[in-house]
Amino acid sequence: MQSLEPKTVEITGQEEVTAVARILADEYSRKIMAAALSEAKSVEDLSKENHIPLSTCYRRVHDMLRDGVVVVERIVITRDGKRYELYRSGFSSLTLRLEGNMISIIGTVNHGVADKVNASIYASKWNSAWSRRTTGRREAHKVPDGFSSLC
Repeated sequence: MQSLEPKTVEITGQEEVTAVARILADEYSRKIMAAALSEAKSVEDLSKENHIPLSTCYRRVHDMLRDGVVVVERIVITRDGKRYELYRSGFSSLTLRLEGNMISIIGTVNHGVADKVNASIYASKWNSAWSRRTTGRREAHKVPDGFSSLC
């Protein structure tokens, strides 16, 4: 039986906190995250529903996917062979916490994707995304200092 307790992840690394804060500060990114919270959607649907230019929507979704804020819930292949991805918000809530001079973000993993991605693996995927972004290579399943699963 699967636990109904929400799974949480604490983000404390400076680069990771900055990336999430930048996403949360962007109006289009917030609209995309909210629209993809309860169900997975294509970039085209996200663009139309939120009145975001298609190229901008693709760029924002790509950035959020890279930074681990959205996930690919599934890939659809049409009868004519066209392939597209459906995206879902990875977090149902994000809370910025300031304690002394430390800033962290507590993220509650979206229940809709929690069965596909548990919090500890989610943290590893986030780290892998940052490894590819910052070093150009993947360091699989290593949880960085300052980024931990709280569940």
